[in-house]
Amino acid sequence: EWAVDGVDATVACCKCGGGTKNWACTAAPTDEPTVKPPTDAPTEPPTAVCDPNFTSCCDSSSWKITRNNGKIKDCSWVAMQPDRRCKLAKLNCPVACDECGTETPTETPTETPTET
Repeated sequence: EWAVDGVDATVACCKCGGGTKNWACTAAPTDEPTVKPPTDAPTEPPTAVCDPNFTSCCDSSSWKITRNNGKIKDCSWVAMQPDRRCKLAKLNCPVACDECGTETPTETPTETPTET
C-alpha cells in the first residue's frame, strides 16, 4: 500500500531480498553520516565560443537542453558528437557544428571581368 516513486518496501527492502540499482543496499547502517567533500567554488558564467576566422559566428552561451536523465547539456556537448547532435542544435551552436563559413574569400578574384 505504501510506495515511493512506485517502489514499495518489498522491492526496496534489503532485508527482504529487494533492492535495485535505484535503491542500493548497504552492508549495515552506520552511526556516522557519510560526508561528501565540498564541491569546487562556482566559476564565472560561460562565454560564447566564437569562430576565430569569422568572429560574428558564435555558439550560444544560453542554449541548453535537458536530457531524459535530467543532465543539462550545452554547445560543448554538441561539439563532442556533431554528426549526431547538430541536427538538433546547429542554429544555436554554429561553431560546434562547423556552420560558420569563412570571413575571407576562398578563391582569388580575377583581375578584370572577361566577356563570355
